Amino acid sequence: MKIKSDISIGKILHNGSFVAVRFLIYTISGFVFVPFLISEFGSSEYGLIALAGFLTQYIGMISDCIGSAVSRYLNLALNRGDSFESNEIYNTALMSNCLIVLINIPIFYYCLVNLDFFFEFNPVKEHDFLILVTCNVLVFFIALLTGVFKTAIQASNRIDISAKIDITKILIRLIVIFLGIKTIGAYLWIIGVVDLVLAMATFVIYVSISKKLAPQLKVDRSYVSKKWIKPVLNMSSWSLVAVLGFSLITQTDTWILNRFVDAGVAGVFAALLVWPNFVKQITKQIESVIAPVLLIDYARGNEVRFTEMLSHSSRFLSSLGGIITGGLLVVSPLIINYWLPESEERYILLLQVMIFYLAYTLPESILWRYFLITNQMSLNGIISITAGILNILLSVAFIKLGYGFLGVALATSISLIVKDAILVPFIIARKTTIKYSKFVVDTIISSIMIGISFLMFNYIFNNHYDNISMLILLLLLAGLFLSSLIIIFNKRIFNVLIKKIT
Repeated sequence: MKIKSDISIGKILHNGSFVAVRFLIYTISGFVFVPFLISEFGSSEYGLIALAGFLTQYIGMISDCIGSAVSRYLNLALNRGDSFESNEIYNTALMSNCLIVLINIPIFYYCLVNLDFFFEFNPVKEHDFLILVTCNVLVFFIALLTGVFKTAIQASNRIDISAKIDITKILIRLIVIFLGIKTIGAYLWIIGVVDLVLAMATFVIYVSISKKLAPQLKVDRSYVSKKWIKPVLNMSSWSLVAVLGFSLITQTDTWILNRFVDAGVAGVFAALLVWPNFVKQITKQIESVIAPVLLIDYARGNEVRFTEMLSHSSRFLSSLGGIITGGLLVVSPLIINYWLPESEERYILLLQVMIFYLAYTLPESILWRYFLITNQMSLNGIISITAGILNILLSVAFIKLGYGFLGVALATSISLIVKDAILVPFIIARKTTIKYSKFVVDTIISSIMIGISFLMFNYIFNNHYDNISMLILLLLLAGLFLSSLIIIFNKRIFNVLIKKIT
């Protein structure tokens, strides 16, 4: 029995609209709710909220890699209509995740009993913090089990359902935590308990949705099979290598600056990372809409549409990345003045170096899915670990040459461009019918978009203008972007989009 899945353009746009709303609510809640929590708890106590997730961070990294591998195999089986294989993967994954939970219970119990060994906090807040961390660990366990039931939503391309659930969770979480703090007081356990209750409710909802979308999946111990352990572990281990390699680029910069340059500069660097990470989160939302379509096409043997979707997505993100990067380069002085308490001109160049590479690397956020879907994560792992090592070597070399924090930022930019704009497209071009020259054209388009966007935003922000001229410039920029999309895709997509709007 094959799962029902709609991968039409209309469905993609429908899913994308809900994902966009979810991202918008996430963003607004972050800008509004975080200052509220800081004002209620204080900066030091607010830091404990982030630290509460530290214990599960690295175990979560491993479980995410395993979850991605399981999701890939289960998605393919469901879309190929193989009920027996689907149930084998489904039940083996459930059993494996239950074992992971059982194995980690004594480990986390030891950590909770010796909480003061791992964290430094006010003894008065020990009981309060303990409840928060305990709830966080339980949420992690529940999320681990919930992941298996989410696969049916991805396999049927009903991303709109998960987006609706997330939107509801966000709103309920904000309202309940706000009312709890205002009514009971600023206690950390309120956040932990609310997150735990929402996690349990979400688990029940996903189980019921999974039964509806994929009724062929049955919880039956007889389906548990050892044959899926090896391929899942093989893929997940290479995924972990890729994650670790990427961490050598994104997670070591602040430490290198703190250790070899200056602790104050390291803090500034960490604060400015919010902006490139924010742009990457935008592309992550696009990826969440496109990824299920790619996997369903691959499962059904639609190789032509599969490669076309990769190609179109790359060009779309190249164009979008160029526009965003050009705009950020112009407003970087404003960001520095607003974001940093003591702004310095040298940090403007630092931010510009930190965001310049985005125009050329954003397409990788979807292109890497090729390796996961086609079970070639070993290639992605090798590319990522190579780029990670390159980043560390370049950072050290630039520091010794006297470039300081700019050298570290430049090393990151070079490493990510080599990885995402050169190596990944090169491998995909060798493995598919997409020509490498097509990716070169994407890079050229991105560069052109940077220039046009920079000139337009520079005129808007740094020159005298009236409302009419500003409107004309914005319309020109929007028209240029839409024109590029028409060239990238085709008129049929825009006809569907217009019908959806009207």
